[in-house]
Parts: sequence; C-alpha cells; structure tokens
Amino acid sequence: MASGRIALLVFVLFVSSSCSNGSKSEELIAAANAGDVEKVKNLLNDGVDVDSSNSWGDTALIVASKALQGDVIRVLIDAGADVNAKNVNGRTALEAPTRHGHTDIVTQLIEAGISVQARGEGNLTALMTASRRGHADIVRLLLAADADITSKDKNGWSALIWAAAGCHTDTVHLLLENEADMNEQNNVGDTALMKAAIFNCPEVVQALLELGANKTLENSKGQTAYMLAVENDRPAIVEMLRDTG
Repeated sequence: MASGRIALLVFVLFVSSSCSNGSKSEELIAAANAGDVEKVKNLLNDGVDVDSSNSWGDTALIVASKALQGDVIRVLIDAGADVNAKNVNGRTALEAPTRHGHTDIVTQLIEAGISVQARGEGNLTALMTASRRGHADIVRLLLAADADITSKDKNGWSALIWAAAGCHTDTVHLLLENEADMNEQNNVGDTALMKAAIFNCPEVVQALLELGANKTLENSKGQTAYMLAVENDRPAIVEMLRDTG
C-alpha cells in the first residue's frame, strides 16, 4: 500500500512539473512575440528551454523573428538558441526578417550561423525572397554569406528572374555583378528578360540588353521577349527590343 502511495505521489509531481514547464514555455513564446526582453531573460534564468516551441513548431527565436523583435533575438541567440531550428512547414527564423527587409535582424542571424540556403514560403531561399522584394542590402548580405545564386524554386525561378519580374533594377545589377546567369530559363523557358517584358519593367529590360542578354531565346511556347512584350501590350519595351537589332 505504501509503495502505491509513493508511486502515485511521484506521478502527481511529474504531471505537475510537466504542466508547469509547459506553461513556462508558453510564457517564453508569448514574451518573445511581445518583445518583453526582461521576461524572456527571467524565464531563461528559471531554466525554461530556450528552444521551446508552440504547436506549429515555432521556437521562441522563430516567433521573435516573425515579430521582428531584434532585442529578444539577441538574448535568445546569446542563450544558445538553435538558429537553424525549423517549424512544421520547414521555415527558419531567417524568412520573416528577409521578407520584411530588416537588415539588422538578418545580420544578427547570419552572424549567429543560420543557414542561408534554407527554403521558406513557396520553396524560396532567402536570396530569392530578398530579390523578389527588391531588398538589395539583404541580397548583398546573403551573397557575402555564400548564398547560392544558382538556386531555383520549384518553378525554376532563380533570384535573378524574381528580381527582374519585380522591376528591381538595383537588385538585378547586384546579382549580375555576382555572376548570375542572365540567360537562365525557368521551367517554362522564360528568362529574366522575358519576365521583365511581361511585367512592364523597362529599366530592367534596358539593363539586361546593355549587358548582353540574349533576346532571341524562346520559351516552351516558342515565344521570345519581343513577342511577349507585344502580347502584353508593352509598347515602350517593344521599341527597345526592336531597336537593339
């Protein structure tokens, strides 16, 4: 009988401890999201796991990154947070600050050793996301951290094609300076020049043409950049493509 009471007591204490730890983990996640640096520090000092995560697999670091809480991110990194942790969707802490153009946070994460090749929304790498958004400063940081400029998403879009489609001329120049292939084609054969023509980006078209982009390439439908410019009613680009011979 005594042994039964002891076993029950041990079980109750275990459940109580587990619930307490779970509650503290939730507090850490909430504090990270709110940017409450002091509470985060106190919880970590109380022994809460720095890599505590929610039901989506977001660790405190990922949550803080999504909320763009730079000060909390610094505390979590200093406490040994796993910078390469992924949530249930395979996303890391790098995606949100890259998407929103927060250079300081991206710098923190890179200096802490985060992988710049991790894939995020749409199977995009951070370099593709930054290029798509035209965040040239972040593109520069990622390239300095050896981001693979040749990587493509599931549709065959590279960082250069994303930048061209977004009319981000500065980013296009930066990628080309770092030896991006200006004539690479996606899964349907479209090049950066073709996407710039489709999305009415004359400055990008001019930049690509001046640097020697091949305007005679055809996509899987047999269309050239000129034909796509005509089809999408881009008269200024039609003239540019015609005038370059």
